Amino acid sequence: LTAYDENGNIKAYRQTDNAINNQLDNCLEELAFADTSGGVCSEVADMFDSMAIGSAAVPTTTESQTALVLYITSPGSATLFDSAVLTPATGSGGSSLLITSTFRPGIVVTVSEAAIQDTLSTTGSAVEAAVQAFTGISLGASDTLTVQWTVLIDGS
Repeated sequence: LTAYDENGNIKAYRQTDNAINNQLDNCLEELAFADTSGGVCSEVADMFDSMAIGSAAVPTTTESQTALVLYITSPGSATLFDSAVLTPATGSGGSSLLITSTFRPGIVVTVSEAAIQDTLSTTGSAVEAAVQAFTGISLGASDTLTVQWTVLIDGS
């Protein structure tokens, strides 16, 4: 995550590993092997195409987590991907996906968690693919936050 002020200067930077949620594991199984009724996957194409940010005082990251602890609900706190670049798997290596989204919440807030999810919802009703908690990044009303996730699927 990289926070920028209104002049484009970097205010804060965070890099960390993320937790892949059980919901994504279940969706991959459903999509790869069977369209089972009662599953968590609500759509097939572009299921996970959004990111959201949150401002929990004590954020958590667990595989069983189904929502951010405290979503930021201002406009600009959930967004579709700006870009998604896939590197296909090779004979001996896995695939990777670099996802980028830029947030412009327009409020003074400390961002401490982020999620990849299936909708732009900030109510906790989205299916979360991955979540991450991190040391808070303070944003001013004119600041932006760029979030990049690298999703690796091991080919070994």
